[in-house]
This record gives sequence, C-alpha cells and structure tokens, in this order.
Amino acid sequence: MSSRRPEVAIVGSGRMGRWHARVRGGGGGRVVALVDTDETRSHVLARDFPGAHVFRDVDDCLTATTASVVHGARTPIT
Repeated sequence: MSSRRPEVAIVGSGRMGRWHARVRGGGGGRVVALVDTDETRSHVLARDFPGAHVFRDVDDCLTATTASVVHGARTPIT
C-alpha cells in the first residue's frame, strides 16, 4: 500500500466545493486543484490549500495536474 497522499481536484468552489476541499484536505488527501468558472472564488478557496492550482476548465485541470481523485461539487447547469 502506498503511503503517498492522494492528490485531489475539486470541481466547484462554492459552498459544497469548500466543504469537499476541507474534508479531503483534512482526511489525508492533498488538494492540488480547484476548478470553477468563477476564478475569484477559486483563488479565495486556494488560500487554504497552499500549492493548489486554479482552473476554469476541467479538461485543462486534468491535463495539467496529477490529481488521482476528482470531486464534483458543482451544481449542473440545466
């Protein structure tokens, strides 16, 4: 079993995204990326997770990071 902490990307930086990030960050994972079309909101959340990168697009995030876990915490647009 690897002792490496899972690297986590959080999609959505609103209320649920903040909750997911804090649970993952406190639960042994390392938040490496935050994804939201509202970059300002992601940058505010990123202050709590040193080294986390901010993205507007999920595809960009997945090609630029080594995240092994992705949490979807964004309300779908209908």
